[in-house]
Amino acid sequence: MRSRHVRLVAALSIAALGGALGVATTHADDTVPPVGAAVVPVVVSNSVFTLPLLGATLNVEVKTGPGGALTSIAILPPVGFTATNVDPNRVAFVNEAGTAKVVVKSKHGGQSVTAKAGSLADITGAGGWEGEVFDTTPDTITKVAFMIGAKAGGGPDITGVTVTPALPLAVKSHENEIDVRFATGERVKIKFTNADGTQARWLTIKVEVETGEDDDDDDETNAKVKVSLSKIKGIAAPAAAVAGPQQWSGVLCNNTKATIDFVVATDGTVSGESHENEIDVRFATGERVKIKVKEHDGMLTIKVKEKIRCDFGDPSVNTPTSEHDDDDDEGGEHDGDGKDKKGHDDGDDDHDGSTTSVATSVATSVATTVADSTTTTAATTTTIAP
Repeated sequence: MRSRHVRLVAALSIAALGGALGVATTHADDTVPPVGAAVVPVVVSNSVFTLPLLGATLNVEVKTGPGGALTSIAILPPVGFTATNVDPNRVAFVNEAGTAKVVVKSKHGGQSVTAKAGSLADITGAGGWEGEVFDTTPDTITKVAFMIGAKAGGGPDITGVTVTPALPLAVKSHENEIDVRFATGERVKIKFTNADGTQARWLTIKVEVETGEDDDDDDETNAKVKVSLSKIKGIAAPAAAVAGPQQWSGVLCNNTKATIDFVVATDGTVSGESHENEIDVRFATGERVKIKVKEHDGMLTIKVKEKIRCDFGDPSVNTPTSEHDDDDDEGGEHDGDGKDKKGHDDGDDDHDGSTTSVATSVATSVATTVADSTTTTAATTTTIAP
């Protein structure tokens, strides 16, 4: 297999490489900040995570910029919390009494928020997530709601899961697969699929109660609830549905909107040239995007790997900050990237056997409003039975 490596060298406007070459075309907007000017990142993604904590409802607004780095975290209400660790991929908060902790993570286009306290009763109550699953026009907000409680025989339970609007989705609920020593837990995974069935994303709700001994041989009991939204991933779809014009779009580190337009043939070749199913684009500003099409038994999968690493500094928070570096590991998934602590994909039930690395954030938006995705279905609610 041969791959195409397209290097874009225009400093301001990255225009088409098509025409005589017959390859994918690319473009980046011309609105570039003046040399030496500080770049304030646009909001690419805006989500609100709602978690029960200490008998109250806590809303955590998470905003990310180009490349998926955290740009702003707001805890509502913020009273009593202090940010003890603030960096572009992880922000941790603790309450004044030291009885509760909230950790926000972002990586590879995925985000997660974890609330941790001393017992299941401390994280019992209503929770949810609201935001953009896929970027579409017009924008539509997706809302997920759930309840954390206790089972009749003890242990945590997740009930009352609803999704609005009723997007194309699949659900696996109550998977008792918590791989933590001395822990019991429950997990619900919701798989969202876009309108043409070529991309998927997973929202995972996980609750754990841990009892046992810590490293100091002291009795320790704690409970935590975690809501994580995975990165977007290409999934296998019939060749007839995938073949034709396709587009990747994203936001570069200088806040410009960039697109890569390409054509996929029914055999998986890209832009009409035989034996080639891969595009490797490096923008003049250093960002890189790899697009690969895999064919198997008449099904095509578009896989996108982005390398957009922006240095915007630490995100803003709406609480006091402390220089204390909280390095406590919440375990579970890696920084919201949809993988568990062993590196296994926590949101892919459709393994295709490919060893190609997949880390994608296809079709991002520069809009600053919370929005979603995939269908024009009216805002009806899907209720997921336990």
